[in-house]
Amino acid sequence: VHSHARMSKCALLLAACLTVLSVAMLLGTSHAVSLDDVTTLDLEEALGGGSLPVVLWHGMGDWSNLPGMADLGKLITKQTGSYVHSVRIGSSDEQDQYDGFFKPVNEQIAMVCAALKANPQLQGGFNAIGFSQGGQFLRAYVQRCNDPPVRNLISVGGQHFGVFGLPRCEATNHTLCEWMRELLDVGAYVEFVRNRLVQAQYWNDPFKQQEYVAKSQFIADINN
Repeated sequence: VHSHARMSKCALLLAACLTVLSVAMLLGTSHAVSLDDVTTLDLEEALGGGSLPVVLWHGMGDWSNLPGMADLGKLITKQTGSYVHSVRIGSSDEQDQYDGFFKPVNEQIAMVCAALKANPQLQGGFNAIGFSQGGQFLRAYVQRCNDPPVRNLISVGGQHFGVFGLPRCEATNHTLCEWMRELLDVGAYVEFVRNRLVQAQYWNDPFKQQEYVAKSQFIADINN
């Protein structure tokens, strides 16, 4: 099954769950909310006549306009009326996907900090949803700049303590997955690899903690 179809189905189901979860969280409700309420709950009224914008950050091997990501954005807008911004690194879908493997994470965070600050529709703050590595990248945004501020951050499958073992890779461009595997086989803390491979920058080897602290370029920093 191609990742496009799988992402589309998962995104629609996830969006329904997140809509209910977010409303309960933002309203401070303590009672259970049923998924059946998704189609009947007046979200605009529940959020006081309007709702915050939403920023999405996709995971490894995906890109901002992936059909599933686009479906999710449309559903959020339909359910809440929110403006949705999907983070894109690079000038094309191909570049966005490539940069998810090979653009240093710290550079990506700096770019997104600048881009979100310059977006006039986000100036009052926003809710954020990150998928897979997009989850820890959005957390880094909160920790490093957070201007405009994130009101609520939902991380779906984020690797907040890093990874030890080969991340599952089902990108439509299988060559990128193979390059990642080959570089991680060389060693995540080897200078050539850690300077170039995104996944090496959130690699956390429990058997080499001193090397991890000394050489990790991203995940060790945001985890203090």
